Amino acid sequence: MMKDLYQDLLRYYCFAIGKLPDEENFLQAMKETVTPEELRVFFLLPFNGNISEQKLLSRAKRAGMATEDFMKKADRMVEQGMILRYSKAGERIYERGNIVHMSEQQVRIKEDTPRRRVFAQLMDAAIEGELGLTPNRTPFYRVLPVEETLTGEVKEVNLEEAVSDPRTVLPLDIASEMVRAEPLVALADCYCRASRKIVGKDCGHPLETCLTFNELADTLLQAGLARRIDHDEAVQILQSCEREGLVHFVDNATGRIRSLCNCCSCSCILLNVLKRGGGNAGGPSRYLIRYSGENFPELALCAQLCPTGALSHNGALTVDYRKCIGCGLCVSRCRELGHEGVLWLVPRGKHPRIHKSNAALWKQITRESAVGLIVNKLKGK
Repeated sequence: MMKDLYQDLLRYYCFAIGKLPDEENFLQAMKETVTPEELRVFFLLPFNGNISEQKLLSRAKRAGMATEDFMKKADRMVEQGMILRYSKAGERIYERGNIVHMSEQQVRIKEDTPRRRVFAQLMDAAIEGELGLTPNRTPFYRVLPVEETLTGEVKEVNLEEAVSDPRTVLPLDIASEMVRAEPLVALADCYCRASRKIVGKDCGHPLETCLTFNELADTLLQAGLARRIDHDEAVQILQSCEREGLVHFVDNATGRIRSLCNCCSCSCILLNVLKRGGGNAGGPSRYLIRYSGENFPELALCAQLCPTGALSHNGALTVDYRKCIGCGLCVSRCRELGHEGVLWLVPRGKHPRIHKSNAALWKQITRESAVGLIVNKLKGK
C-alpha cells in the first residue's frame, strides 16, 4: 500500500500548531498545490535544520530520483513556499518551510484561487486565536523600539550600556543599523494583512511592509514573491511604518537576521498573541515605558497608538506596565506633539533573552515544543 505523503505532511505541520480547524479542505488545497512526487523531495530534507545541495542530491539518488527530475521538483517546491533554498558560503542550502512560511507564500501569490483562500483562512484563524501554537516558551520574534526613542535624549536614564551588542558591531535595538548590516534585502507583502484582505477583513494598513534578508530574501526572490531593495529604501519603509503606528518585530536572535515585520494590532498574529497574554510568538523589547504624571488632552492621541492596550486615557493617562511591550510608539508621538519627557523608555530590569543565532533560537524552540507536546499528551491535552 502506497504511503500517503499528504497525511505525513499534515502531521508534520500539526507538530507546530496543533490540530487544524479544517483538515479536509487543507489537505485538498495541498493536493492542488503539490504532487506526491514533489512531496518526496520535501521528505528528503531533515526534520529540522538544513542540508547542502550536494548531500541532498546524494539522498535523492539513493531514493531513485534522477538529478534533473529532482531539480525540477525542488524548483516547484521553492516556488510554493514548501522549501527554503538559499546560498551560503558558496553552496546552495535547503531546509523545510514550516506551515506558516508555506501559507505566507500561498497568500502572497497574486492569482486568486480557491486554495489561496484556504491558506488565507488558516492564517486568519491563527490571528484570531483559533489555532494552537507550539508549547514553547521562547518567542520567535522580539519587538524593536522606535529608533529615535533610544538614540535621542531620554529622560533620567543612560541607555549606552543597555543597547550594547555582544557582537561589538551594531546595537541590538537600532533597526536602521541592523538593516544596513545585511547584504541582501527584499520587500514582500505582509502575509497577515494580505490574509485578512482575502477573507474580507482588510484593516487598511499598507501591505508591502515585510522586510526579509539573506537566505529568506533569496528564497522569496527565487519564487518571485518579493522585490530586491537597497538599504535606503528599507530604512524609509521602517520610518513610514512608524508613522503608520506599526510595531517592528525582528528575529529573536543576534547575528544575521532573516526578517523584520512591521505589525498592526488589528491584523498581525504576533501582536494578537501578545494581546491574548501569550508570549511564545513575539516577545517585548528590552525597554519599558515610564510616565512623568503630567496630563494634557493630547495624551489621548498617544494612548490611541498603543498596540496592546497598555495605555488608556479617560481624562487622565493610565499605564498598565504588564502589557507594555516597549515599542516606543507613544513616546515618539508625544514628542511630535511637543511634550518631550512626559513619556520615555527605560531598560527593563531583566532583559528578555536573545539567542546567539537563528539556528540556536530554532533549536531551542524545537526542543521546548517537543517536550511540551509530550507533556501535554501525557496529561491528555
